Amino acid sequence: MSADYTFKGWVAEGPEAVEGKMVWKEYTPKQWTEDDVDIQITHAGICGSDCHTLRSGWAPTLYPALVGHEIVGKAVRVGSNVKHIKKGSRVGVGAQAWGCMNRTMIALPAPAARRTTARSRSIRSYNGKWPNGDKSYGGYALYNRTPGNFVFNIPEAIPSEEAAPMLCGGVTVFRPLRYERLRSRQDGRHRRLRRPGSLRRPLRQGAGREQGRGHQPQQQQKGDALKMGADQYIATDEDADWAQEERRHHRPHRLDNLLAQDAAQQVPAAAQAARAVHPGRRARGQPAAVQRLCVDLKGAKIGGSAIGSIKDINDMLALAAEKGVHPWIVQEKMEDANKTVVDMDKGLARYRYVLVNGEAATKL
Repeated sequence: MSADYTFKGWVAEGPEAVEGKMVWKEYTPKQWTEDDVDIQITHAGICGSDCHTLRSGWAPTLYPALVGHEIVGKAVRVGSNVKHIKKGSRVGVGAQAWGCMNRTMIALPAPAARRTTARSRSIRSYNGKWPNGDKSYGGYALYNRTPGNFVFNIPEAIPSEEAAPMLCGGVTVFRPLRYERLRSRQDGRHRRLRRPGSLRRPLRQGAGREQGRGHQPQQQQKGDALKMGADQYIATDEDADWAQEERRHHRPHRLDNLLAQDAAQQVPAAAQAARAVHPGRRARGQPAAVQRLCVDLKGAKIGGSAIGSIKDINDMLALAAEKGVHPWIVQEKMEDANKTVVDMDKGLARYRYVLVNGEAATKL
C-alpha cells in the first residue's frame, strides 16, 4: 500500500544552506518496511547539531540533506511489526533512527539498558545511510519515516512544542545527571552509583550559547536562572574570584555535576565539581583543551553526553510529565525555517527554537 501523502521539506544542497539557503522540495524517504512508522510532523526543534550538519561542520555532509532530530507529530502509518505505536497516536523521534538492538537500550538488564548506541552499528535520524543505500532525512518537513523502535509515545501532559526539544537537548542533560558510570577493576562492567544529592546541586555553564541545551537545569542569565528555581547564580565568566571564594569558605565539591558547554575550558569550575560533563559534540576546528582540565581536578571526573538510550528518553518524558518540566522555547513557522536557522546560528535562541507546521498542528 502506497502512502497518499508527499514527503516535502527544507533540503540543504550545500554548506551555504546554513546561511538561510535551504530549498523547499520533495524528497524520497527510506524504503518502507513493516518495522517503520510514518509521522505527520507538527513540531520540529532546532538543535545546534542541525547547523553543524548544514555547514559540514563535523564531517562532509551527505548532500542533499534534510536536518531536524527533535520531531513530534501524528503517526499516520504504522508497520505491522510495530506494537507500541498506534495509528493516530502523538509520537516523537530523537537523534537516533536505528541501532543494533542487542546493544541499544530496549532490553531492561543493565548495562545494555543504559547504552546510548552501538557506535559501530547505528544510524542517525538524518544524514545517515541505510544498508540498502537509502538516506535518512529529518524533521524540517511535512512527514518523517523512522523505524518504530526509535519512535516514542508522547505523554498527554507534555505539549507537543515542549516535547520536541526534550528528545535531544533534554535527554542530553538528563542522562549525565541520572547516571554515574564506574568501571569495576574486578570485572570491567559498568555500575550505577546512587549518591545522595546527585540531582540536587547541578551547575550549568554556557547554557544557550551554542545549542540551547541544558536550560532545564540552569540558565545562562541570572534572571532566567532564578526564575527557573536556581538557589544561587555564579557568573563564572565574569567573576574571576568565584572559585577562590568557594575554597575560602571550605566548600569543595559543593557542586555535584558541572554541565559545561566546553568543560575543558572551565578548569576552575571543574575543580569545584564532583563531575564535569560536556553535553554535546565538539565541532570540527574547535580547540580541545582536555589536557588543561586534567591538571587540577582534585579527584573529579570528566565525561561527555550525547543523546540517550530508548529507556532514558522514555523515563525522561515520564519524569517531565510527572513533575511539570517546561523548557523555554520560541515557536516559529515551518515556512520561516531559513530565517530561524540563521538566528539559531547567531545564538539568538531563548532558549530553543521549535518549528511549527501550522495546519498539521491544529489538527492533532
